[in-house]
Amino acid sequence: MALGDPRSAAIHAFGQPAGTGNPAHPSNADGWPISLKNPPGYLEKPDFENYDGVTFLSTPTPAGIHSIVISDPRAATTKGVGIGDALAKARHLYPTLHCAKARTMSEGDVAPAYCAGRLAKNRYIWFGNDPIRVIALSPTSMG
Repeated sequence: MALGDPRSAAIHAFGQPAGTGNPAHPSNADGWPISLKNPPGYLEKPDFENYDGVTFLSTPTPAGIHSIVISDPRAATTKGVGIGDALAKARHLYPTLHCAKARTMSEGDVAPAYCAGRLAKNRYIWFGNDPIRVIALSPTSMG
């Protein structure tokens, strides 16, 4: 499963999703990225395919799956940064990432500590909370 795959690929690989609407509370307090942008030119709400430990955001455009949000405790990047690791490990193994401390936002919401940045052309990563509770991948910047 990769960015750019069609929505049907997630369903083929994982089965019918537990939910297809917006997750119960995809806010920063739950550890989600500060922003998950739609592909350029697409203004509608994306589709959410929710599974245990992973959510795929997709649109009916050539972009297909445009964001993947992972909370599975077994998940780790190819460099070995995984759910449950200290954010400092992400900062060390991905030295070009921008990192920020947790902060209170409007209405009492809390933006989690995170490290985010570009991995390659059209490939961005976001590690949220400390210890890390969420890893997100997207073709656009998330923080």
